Amino acid sequence: MGTTPTINTNHLPVTTQQPTQQYSSEPSTIRSTPYTFTLNGTTVSPVLTNAPTTQLIEKGTMGQEFLLAFSKHENGNDADNITLLITSPANGQISIFSPENNAYMNTTLTKGENVIEIDPHLTLDSLLKENKSVHIVTDVNVTLHVQEYRNVFDSGFLALPVHCLSTKYVVSTEAAFDGANPAYVSVAALKDNTDVSFKLKLSGNDTIDYQGKTYGDGDFLFITLNKYETFQLAQLTDFTGTVVQSSEPISVLSGNTATVVPKPSGPSTIFDAQTLSQMMPSVSSLGQHFIVPKLQDRHSFYYKVIASLPDTHVTVEDKNITLPNEGSYQMYESLNGRSVNISSDKPILVVQVPKTMQSHFDTASGAMIVTPSVEQFKSDYDVIIPNPPKRNHQTDYKSYISIITESDHVDDMIIDGKKYDEYNSNMQTMHLNDKTYSVITLQMDTPGLHKVTSATGSPFGLITYGFDFAQGYGYPVGYKC
Repeated sequence: MGTTPTINTNHLPVTTQQPTQQYSSEPSTIRSTPYTFTLNGTTVSPVLTNAPTTQLIEKGTMGQEFLLAFSKHENGNDADNITLLITSPANGQISIFSPENNAYMNTTLTKGENVIEIDPHLTLDSLLKENKSVHIVTDVNVTLHVQEYRNVFDSGFLALPVHCLSTKYVVSTEAAFDGANPAYVSVAALKDNTDVSFKLKLSGNDTIDYQGKTYGDGDFLFITLNKYETFQLAQLTDFTGTVVQSSEPISVLSGNTATVVPKPSGPSTIFDAQTLSQMMPSVSSLGQHFIVPKLQDRHSFYYKVIASLPDTHVTVEDKNITLPNEGSYQMYESLNGRSVNISSDKPILVVQVPKTMQSHFDTASGAMIVTPSVEQFKSDYDVIIPNPPKRNHQTDYKSYISIITESDHVDDMIIDGKKYDEYNSNMQTMHLNDKTYSVITLQMDTPGLHKVTSATGSPFGLITYGFDFAQGYGYPVGYKC
C-alpha cells in the first residue's frame, strides 16, 4: 500500500480578533490538480471538466472527485469499518488516496452498486493538524454514501463532491452528553495555504483551550491548512451555529462522537449513545423552503433552523421568528411526529434530529439528518439500503425512505420501476407557499440498490433512515448543490 510519511502536526498561531480578510461565500467551480492512476496496466485520467455552474447544479451530488474526513466514535474509538457505497451509471475506475499512509487503492467500478471498505483508523484527533483526509477520484460521475460501523451500523452520511464545496458554512451538532464524547467540527483542505476561520458558537460559558489560549463563544480561531490536511475542533459543548469560512474551498463534517438526544438530565441505563456525522452543505447551496418529513416509528423528533446570514426572517408552521445573526438558531420539537413546513427570506440550514427512544427493550439511537430544501430537489435518485450485522437482542433493522413531492405529482413516483403504492407506504399532506405537498414514507425491506424516479421528471426530495436496537442512521440521498 505504500510508506507512511512523516506528518507535521505542529499547531498554527490562532487569535480571537476579527479577521481582516472576509472570505467569499459565492459558489465557485472547484478543481484540484487532476492526476492519473494505473489500473490493470492502463493509465486512467479522470475526466474533470471545467463545466459551467449550471451543468454542475444539474449534476448535484453526483461527481467524480470527493474529499472526505472521518470522526472517532464512542469513547474515542475508531470505527470497526468504514464503508463507501458507490452507485455508478456505468463501468469505470476509482482511485482512493490516503495522504496519511501515502497509499492508493485503485480498483474498478461496475454499473450499479459498489461497496468498498477503507482504513477505519483514518479518524481525526482533536485540535491537531493532520494528513487524514481521503481523496477519491473516478472517471465516471457517481453517487457516494458513507456508512460507518462500530459493533453494528452506527452512522452514515451523503458525501458531497468537490464541485459542491465552497468557502462558507454554518454547522450543526448536538450537546455533549457525558465527559468522554465531544461534539466536533472537522475540515479538510483541497489546496495549499488554505486559511480557515471558526467563529465559535459554544453552549453557555463553555470554552476551548488551544495553543495556550482560551476561546469562548463568539471568538475567532484561525488555522492554515495545506492540500489534504485536516483539522478537528472537539469539545464537550454544542457547536451549532459556528460559522466556518476559508480562503479556498474546504469540506466540512460535523456531529458528535456519541450522544443522546435530548441530553439526559441525570445518569440512566436506558439510553444508548449514537455517533452523529453529516457532511455540511455550503452556505452558497442552501435554500429557503423546506418540508421536514415525519419519521416512521418515531413519536417525535427535533429540528433546528440555523441562519446563514444576519436578520433572517423564518416562518415555522404558523410561527414567525427572526434570527438576528449568522449562526443564530432555534430548535423545535414535533411532538406528534408530523411533517413540518419552514420558509425563510434568506438561505438557512435545516437539520432533523430524531430522539433517542427510551426503553430497555426497544431502544433506538438518535441521528442527525441534513434536510434538503425544495430548491434542491432532483427528479431521480439511487439509494443503497444497508444490510447491517445483528447484535444481541436485535430485531431486524428497519430502513425507510421518505419522498417529499408536490401532491399533484404523487402518482409520478416510481421505485424500481413500480408505482410507490405497490409498496408498504403511508402518506401525509401539508401546505408550503400556496402549494400542497405530500410526504410518502416507504419501508424498504430489501437491502441493496434501489432507483427512485419521477415518471414526468418533476423534482422531489428524498431521505433515507433506519432504526434498530440501540442503533439509528439517516441522511439525504442527494440534492442539487
